[in-house]
Amino acid sequence: MSMPSTKMRMLGGNGPQPQFKKAQPQRRLLRKRTTQVDLDKQIDIQTICAFKMAPSFQPDHFMTKRPLMGACCACMPLSKSDFVRPELRELGMRNILDVRTEMANSGYMSRWFADEAYALRRPLFYTYPDVSMSVLRSPRVLNAIEQTASQEIQILQGDEAAMQRHLSVIQKHCIYTINKMKASVSSVFIKITAWFLTKFLSKFLRSVQVCRAQMLMVKQASEKGVPMIYLPLHRSHLDYILVTYILWHYDIRAPYVAAGDNMDIPFFNVLMRWLGGFFIRRRLDTKAGQKDFLYRAILHEYMTKLLSNGEGLEFFIEGGRTRTGKAVIPKGGLLSVVVEACNEEEISDAYIVPITFSYEKIIDGNYSREQMGQGKVKETFFGAVNAIFRVFFNSYGSVRIDFAQPFSLKEFLLQAKSNPYQPLTAPTTPGRLQLDYGTSYPNFSQTLLSTNGDAEKTRMMVKALADHTVYTSDHSTAPMATHLVAFLLLTKYRQGVYTRELSKAIQWLVRELQALQRDVGFCGRSEDVLLYVQTLLGDRLITKKWSGLKLFKHQIETFSQVNVNSQDIRERLHFLASVIGPFLESYQTAAKFTLQELIAEQPEEEFMSSLGQFARKRVEDGLTLFSESCAMMTLKSAMKSFQDLELVYCYNNANLTMIGMSMQMDSKNTLEHYSTLLESAVS
Repeated sequence: MSMPSTKMRMLGGNGPQPQFKKAQPQRRLLRKRTTQVDLDKQIDIQTICAFKMAPSFQPDHFMTKRPLMGACCACMPLSKSDFVRPELRELGMRNILDVRTEMANSGYMSRWFADEAYALRRPLFYTYPDVSMSVLRSPRVLNAIEQTASQEIQILQGDEAAMQRHLSVIQKHCIYTINKMKASVSSVFIKITAWFLTKFLSKFLRSVQVCRAQMLMVKQASEKGVPMIYLPLHRSHLDYILVTYILWHYDIRAPYVAAGDNMDIPFFNVLMRWLGGFFIRRRLDTKAGQKDFLYRAILHEYMTKLLSNGEGLEFFIEGGRTRTGKAVIPKGGLLSVVVEACNEEEISDAYIVPITFSYEKIIDGNYSREQMGQGKVKETFFGAVNAIFRVFFNSYGSVRIDFAQPFSLKEFLLQAKSNPYQPLTAPTTPGRLQLDYGTSYPNFSQTLLSTNGDAEKTRMMVKALADHTVYTSDHSTAPMATHLVAFLLLTKYRQGVYTRELSKAIQWLVRELQALQRDVGFCGRSEDVLLYVQTLLGDRLITKKWSGLKLFKHQIETFSQVNVNSQDIRERLHFLASVIGPFLESYQTAAKFTLQELIAEQPEEEFMSSLGQFARKRVEDGLTLFSESCAMMTLKSAMKSFQDLELVYCYNNANLTMIGMSMQMDSKNTLEHYSTLLESAVS
């Protein structure tokens, strides 16, 4: 008996289920509300919309406009118009340690091994000639051999065997001299060294900055087919390799670098020769009272042969490293070889390239020992190794190298002949300075070989060229952040300063430099620059103390003593006086000591040693305002100025330099007059 179907479905049957109609959801009628947009958001929306149509920031907004440093002066119009184009000013700076930027568009492996790939892409220059044999066979060297042997051969006349043995000894000495002097340039080693320096320098330097526009001008000049003469100001031992390293980055042929024999250190001398270094004696004449004609002839002929083969030269126009950071009076011995080669038409022309280095922190350390008159420490192998390891544990900031615009040596010599160099001499009587153009500089630079009657004219042209080069290099120097801070602390704020005031002073000094079309080697907010300088130099050089209130009162009292109306003028006069004060005090000290002690002529070395002791004693006794006035470099510059003004004289006697008071009747009165003026200016 079957149960009803409805009941069966209720009991879980499989019959069809009843269908129920679902109710349709009812829509709610929502009232449309108006949204109010905040005014700031509305402005942001409008800014974004405007940016999509036209970007509000262009790449030019993020560029730092820098003046082009090192432009050629107006005295050489042809060289001034060469290589300069308006678009060069927009090329900016380049950190040559950052090769990854140069390899950004390369393949994956090149980007991963950027340093190695970049080094492999640089071309090689294999043709570096060995001119040693042609030097030994040249008429100049043969004449020097004959001149050297003539005196002893006269003693041995009649003994042919002894004469031949003596000539053989001289010839062997010539071979030894040229082998000890010459360079052995290796293009492969230059490439390996450049790759190593890219790795090595980045360990203790933040950057090595060069100006792209300057390097483009040097590159164009190197393609003219005439020798390139690189004349850097000497700041550090690192200068020897930095120029070659930078030129390698721009595919420019490496020059031959003149180095003093103090750098002829075992192992390192071989490396320097492979990089283009050739070693010369710091004193060309070894025997007392005798010129070493043979060595002079070999050096002169070696450099001339390199120039005639189109090779470039690099030597430091100041001779040694500067101990103060300021340019030193140039030396013209090696420069005279280049001038004579051009005058004698052994080369058609040459391009002179002044170079300057700006270190935020000198790698060689300080020169306080030498500034105090102590002897220079001789370089040794272990000393060099110790110095290399020491730099790894320090940070030396950034380095900037400025290459001035190359100028034609031939054009400069033509201008020098039409407008002879005319230095000033001392006035005949105290009072207004009278100009006298008849003085030469016999002690400036003795040419390696004076073989004609035009030695005086050549010497004056070399003097003019050297002074012009040093001025251009110094004018092209870009002050770094550490330079400005140290300058302000040594001049305007010798007793200390508020941090905020020092930051404003940095901004003011940068504006002053920019108004003079001088670039600086840094950028950013002055507050950040000051913190960076303090971190780099350390607490031993810059300390922070809460002692500004007393200082500010002292400054106001000092300013009020100046009898001028404007506060700005008083501050500027006080600042300028603090800048030249140490130099005036050094010159006044030198003048006072000269009047007291230079009664009779004496060896210059002994006189300078006594002058240094006298200056240091004045500092210890509190008789000076500026302790740096006892620095030996400034005292030497003062004595050189007195010599140029013919107030004192110097001459060489048996390889010993003697100094004495000038024999002119009024020279002592003139020096006393200058001493009085300097003393009143300092006080």
